[in-house]
Amino acid sequence: MSITTNLFVHDTNTISIKKCKAGEDGVGQSYDSWDIIIKDKDGHEVRVYCFGGDAKLKIDMLDEED
Repeated sequence: MSITTNLFVHDTNTISIKKCKAGEDGVGQSYDSWDIIIKDKDGHEVRVYCFGGDAKLKIDMLDEED
């Protein structure tokens, strides 16, 4: 599968990234996943669920104060 969609969140307030281990929710998920939740200043949110056996998290936080 290729991904060809761009997502723009205006007035972003928070970005949460959570790693979920395979099978920890009791459903039998076969791979670890990354759940990404982006909330705007009004509390609206978008969720992205990323699956894959070789998925690695890369973060660029250069020059960030918090």
